[in-house]
Formats: sequence, structure tokens, C-alpha cells
Amino acid sequence: QGQYVMSLFVFPPCPAGDDQYEENDTLAQIQTLDPSQGPVRHLRLCPGDQDWYGVQLTEGEHFSVQMEQEDPTRLAALALTEPGSETVLAYGTAQPVSAPEARTDELTPPPARARMVRSLHLEDPESTALYGLRVTGQPGFYDLTFPDPNSDSSCDNPQEGDGENQQANNDDQQNENQDDQQDQDNQQSDQGQDQEQQANQDEGSDDSESEPDDAGEPPDQEEEEQQAALLEPAPEDEEREDRRRRLERLVGDQEILQLNRAQREQSQSTYGLPW
Repeated sequence: QGQYVMSLFVFPPCPAGDDQYEENDTLAQIQTLDPSQGPVRHLRLCPGDQDWYGVQLTEGEHFSVQMEQEDPTRLAALALTEPGSETVLAYGTAQPVSAPEARTDELTPPPARARMVRSLHLEDPESTALYGLRVTGQPGFYDLTFPDPNSDSSCDNPQEGDGENQQANNDDQQNENQDDQQDQDNQQSDQGQDQEQQANQDEGSDDSESEPDDAGEPPDQEEEEQQAALLEPAPEDEEREDRRRRLERLVGDQEILQLNRAQREQSQSTYGLPW
């Protein structure tokens, strides 16, 4: 909320719409830039052009520069040359910077598009002089920024991408914490399974110790069978019993014979009849 000022820049097509430093297409047409003045915006490569800039470097002092393109699909190159020469001392390294994620908050402006950043760093220039900075590539707009050369992130991480890099680091840390938590949960689960398995083993051990009591029936049944076998007559006893029975039958037969004989004798004496 509140008032604001909007500046609108309209660039006609090339070559009329070239940047303010033209003509600087050759080393002889070099245009000097002052890094202490901050970023240089709305620079432009027109078809068939290359841009040359001069930067004053001091012996022993680090130097860093970044070339930012709004359109990451356009090919370009950034190079630092020796003073008064086209001999390249260092090339810029390309690093795409992703656009932030879109938000549903209506008050939040839409995210910017992904862009390409090329970073160049030179340590300890050999002399204090005006060094050449050459930009080549496909037609398009670009910016030049001069981050603090003493910063560790001046080359590897663009200043505009610090928030995104920090967010990525936070996401990595969060994922790492989640992995650690998952490992702890897995360890606790494994410990629980080990304890449950140990409890089952202890229960099985108790059951095995109590098996003699539960399995007491087979010994009792076997003992009963042994006692029954003792009560059953042995083969010799059966033979002895058989002889006894036969003897009883013989004795009985003799008694019957004696009784019959006595009856015959009584009949003869009584009736005088032969038997």
C-alpha cells in the first residue's frame, strides 16, 4: 500500500535501440566502467556486436563481476583480458538461477522468470592498470554487477540468488532432519521388534520348561499299560491253569464213574437185575 513511482524504458529495435556505451565493439573503442558506482543496467548486444568495457584494477586486490541475463536461453560469454590486449585472463562461469515458486497470496507479486548469471573472478592482478572486459553472444539485454570480491559467495552464488540458495539450504537441512528422524523411528521399530521376538523366545522357553508337566499323561498311560501287563497271566501260568482245568475234568469224570458204579451195585442188590 502507498504511493510509488514506476519508470518505463522503451528500447527501439537494434541498432537504434543499442545501449548508451555504443560504439564499443572493439578493443580500441573500449568504454570505462567504475565498479564502485554499482551495477550497470540495460546493456544490450545487437546482432553482430561485441561489447568492450574497461575496469581499473589494483595490483593484489581481488576483482569480481557478474553478467546477468533475463533470458537464460540466449548464449553469451564473459571474458577478462590483459591490459591493452585481447589475451584472455579468465572466463565467466554460467550458473542458471531458478525463479522463486509461485504463491497464492494476492498481495505477493508474481515470481520473476529464471535467469542466467555468469560470474568471473580474478585474484591478485599482476599490475595496476585498465583491464578489458569483453561480452559476446546472441542478441539480448544484460546487466553487469560488481559484488564484493572478498565475499565467498561473490562468484559461486549471485547476490540476487542468496535468498533462493538459503531456501535451498534450509530445504536440504529439513530433508536431512527428516532422514535422521526416519532413521530414529526405524531404530525404535527394530528395537521393538527385537524386544517382541525376545519375549516370544522367553515365552517359548517357559512353555518348553512346562512341557514335562503337560506331557505327564504319556508316562502315566505307559505305566498303566505296564501294570496291566503284570496283571495278565504269563504263558506258563496259562499252561498251569489249563492242566488244572483238565485235571478237574478228569476228577469229575472219575466221580461220575464212581457214582454210576455205585448206582449199578445198588440196583443189583435191590432188584437182582444185572446192569
